[in-house]
Amino acid sequence: MRTPFRIGRGWGPVLRGLVLLAAAGLATPAAQAEFKVGTEIPALSLKGTDGLSIEVKRDDGKLTLQLGNECKKPKALIILLFQSDCLKCRAQLQALQTLSVRYDKQGVIALGIVHRGKIEDARKLVKDLSLSFPVATGMDSKIAQQFASGDPLGIVDASSKVRFAQSGYDEGDAKQWERSLDELVAEQVAMAGDSVRERGDLGVGACTSPLWARETIVPCPAPMH
Repeated sequence: MRTPFRIGRGWGPVLRGLVLLAAAGLATPAAQAEFKVGTEIPALSLKGTDGLSIEVKRDDGKLTLQLGNECKKPKALIILLFQSDCLKCRAQLQALQTLSVRYDKQGVIALGIVHRGKIEDARKLVKDLSLSFPVATGMDSKIAQQFASGDPLGIVDASSKVRFAQSGYDEGDAKQWERSLDELVAEQVAMAGDSVRERGDLGVGACTSPLWARETIVPCPAPMH
């Protein structure tokens, strides 16, 4: 007859601790590598490399980007999480800068978030690449923890929903960004045209007016005391 295996008394607390650690690990959500298409972007409250506050939120069902005391309601927001010492991220930022300038008059805004690296390196990178879009430092933020396993890029529509997502960067990826942005811009043209025709206050060609094309700039709500 085999002798049953018995665990010594001293191992009891150790095994219980291991079980608790395993359970805690199972309860903790795994870090994501990219945004999920169809989900809403989480609210963000960060600091820019220039010291200004940067907030991404949803007001009255519309995406709102607050830069210091200025609030904007972009037609689309491109969010990129990157590392300050990553060579591919550097190339990706240059491509994003080009795209940001190209789509600026169509209400598209880019936002960079440094989620790994040093703040000093991030500031130098912004200066070296002459980035004109806002860049936030978020090394200790929730979004940095959420996407700790990748360098994701997401394109968010005016209702805060992710419409395009990818992780990492390869030459030629900007073409995919352009296709996604063109779809969003076309939707905005159609929606603006339908709205104008319903009101009947402008002609059919009014949907090509720059009045709808630029992002809407609204006063930020006064802080509550």
